[in-house]
Amino acid sequence: RGTQIYDFDILEFTFNKDGVYHVIPVVNSPIDHITPYTPVVEPGMPDWIIWLLVILALILIIVCLPVIMPILSVACSVIALPFKAIGGLFNRGKRNNKVKIELVEPKDSKKKKQGYSKDEVKQAKDRLSKHKKE
Repeated sequence: RGTQIYDFDILEFTFNKDGVYHVIPVVNSPIDHITPYTPVVEPGMPDWIIWLLVILALILIIVCLPVIMPILSVACSVIALPFKAIGGLFNRGKRNNKVKIELVEPKDSKKKKQGYSKDEVKQAKDRLSKHKKE
């Protein structure tokens, strides 16, 4: 508890000198004067009970983790589904329509070639143009 005074605006100083009292009034803007007080301490839970509850909560989370993980996985995929659909709409025109043509070397060649001959390149281009027409 403490003393609280609100809107206090007149101060009066009294001085005693050789038995003569002198009163000096001072005017100030209103202030609130609140003396410090000691709050009432309410009993709480001891620290060891709080630590015990934290440890029990951690054990419960670890035990429930195998059940929670599949649920979280499904929830994440459901949340990501609309974003994947929107991304698929924008990537529809950018599909990879390229045809991969490989030049196969004969198995009986003993030395490794440094490149392809002009005939091999021409044959590959012909196959590519036939594929594009289809």
